[in-house]
Amino acid sequence: MSLSFAPSYEESKALNFTCSSLEDYQNPCPSLFECWYDEDLGDTNNTATCHCGTIAILSNEHWPDCSHPSGTTWLPRLMGAANVITFAFSVGWAFYIVFQLHKLKQLSFNDITQCLTFTSLSSFFGLVHQSSELIYMFSLTVSSHKSHYGMGGVAQISLTCLGLFLVLADLKLPLLWLSIASSSMNKVDAERKKKRVGQIVKGCGIFFFFTFLAIVIVSGTSTAGMYSLFWILIIMVAFNVGSRKLRNQLAKPGEEPSKTVKDIMTYVKRFTCWEIAYIVCITMFIMNTPEGGTNPSKWQVWASLIYFALAQVNLCNVTYIRRTLDKKLAKFKKNGNKVIPTTVVSSTSSTS
Repeated sequence: MSLSFAPSYEESKALNFTCSSLEDYQNPCPSLFECWYDEDLGDTNNTATCHCGTIAILSNEHWPDCSHPSGTTWLPRLMGAANVITFAFSVGWAFYIVFQLHKLKQLSFNDITQCLTFTSLSSFFGLVHQSSELIYMFSLTVSSHKSHYGMGGVAQISLTCLGLFLVLADLKLPLLWLSIASSSMNKVDAERKKKRVGQIVKGCGIFFFFTFLAIVIVSGTSTAGMYSLFWILIIMVAFNVGSRKLRNQLAKPGEEPSKTVKDIMTYVKRFTCWEIAYIVCITMFIMNTPEGGTNPSKWQVWASLIYFALAQVNLCNVTYIRRTLDKKLAKFKKNGNKVIPTTVVSSTSSTS
């Protein structure tokens, strides 16, 4: 029998809400319930049962009616709202950048706009996930719980797309940095190196995309999420190594680094900081969610912080892309949009 999302309320009730014996379900408790052992809630003989739970930290005072918030439900709601605002800000800012480029007739689908597009999609699916979860936390209905957490529901699809587009976005940044570095090379060497790195980045992107989809089909979204995390770790290390090499190439000893170099180093520091925070939150979430289940109050904060860290990573991308366009946008506005059109990447390179 294939795993189902959760047993019906009647099935769980027939077993006195004992969840350890329900092996044919991904979630061994009905919607709005979680499985864990708690003597204060009446459990005995180390037998875990279904209690009112989930990330919303529901009240057990009306058990088995789990449609009531507890005294601490305000915390996940507040954190969820903060995540929605952050993801929405990233999406809105990205669209505003595109609008500005289009208005100035400088919108072209090059490396930096592709990175912006992938970042926007990642932020959009993060916004969908957190908005859906926030709706559930305020409505506390079985239907909203199933639509978000069920098999093939909003949570699985949105998180899968969030990780996919975030990695694809970050794979585009080395091409931008290479264009910046090419300003200090002769034309032949720059073209040769750009072509070689471009092939590597493109190959990595294609490889990641198809292996990611294969993992989703074969092993599910959870394994695909860990696969995305593995790639993010590789990208984080590559960014730190590459940015320092680029700084040494563009900044002469004893001279003040250019705005381009400062922007890159600031971006890498922020990106690394939030990626480390993301990894720490995942580690703490796993440590506080043992196989036998536990009270959601022990892992809710870490779950919410995982999404907050991802929102900040996307915001780092949008912020850096906007800063690379400072000189271009200022120049066009100053000259009444009459500057000869060039690509975004080549203009960015000239700032170094």
